[in-house]
Amino acid sequence: MGTVGWIGHTDMFKITRFRDGFIAGVEYYNKVKGKDIQYVSAFTGDWNDPVKGYETGISMIENYGVDVIYQCDYNGGPGVIKACAEKGVKCIGVDDWQGDIDSCVFWSAIKSMDVATNTLAKTYQAGTEYGEFYSFNIAGGAKVYDERDEKNIPADLLAEVQQIIGKIKDGSLDIYEGFDQYRPQ
Repeated sequence: MGTVGWIGHTDMFKITRFRDGFIAGVEYYNKVKGKDIQYVSAFTGDWNDPVKGYETGISMIENYGVDVIYQCDYNGGPGVIKACAEKGVKCIGVDDWQGDIDSCVFWSAIKSMDVATNTLAKTYQAGTEYGEFYSFNIAGGAKVYDERDEKNIPADLLAEVQQIIGKIKDGSLDIYEGFDQYRPQ
């Protein structure tokens, strides 16, 4: 593996956080493993267009030779997945488990909406004013991936993933290093 890709829909704060989290993960991997994995990213410009997702995926694969694409393209995401499937490239899904779309999706980065909903409901019940920024992360109980994906990676790699999750939960791994603009105040 030499180059990985990320495709999102719109250059806006909440979507660039996905991209920058992916970049931080690649940089962490390079640092820990002594590697030089490169990354490329692109925006499709339309969160609701799978054709643009497909075309962006094909372009990224053909022009950069990516080995994996992490898609954060909302309704355009199935287009990215289709491009990966056609070109034999692995894909990371987003928001919910997407392993049922195509077997090229070996991993799905999920959002634990239950954690967000419960946190906001408790905040409301307590009469606390909502803040401008909330972080619904794994330290607060959110999941990172769907357990159905565990079979798609070797056991030693899964153990590394779980070890990293543990470090994030206990605070020994600073996930905001180099990306202070996202650090909760």
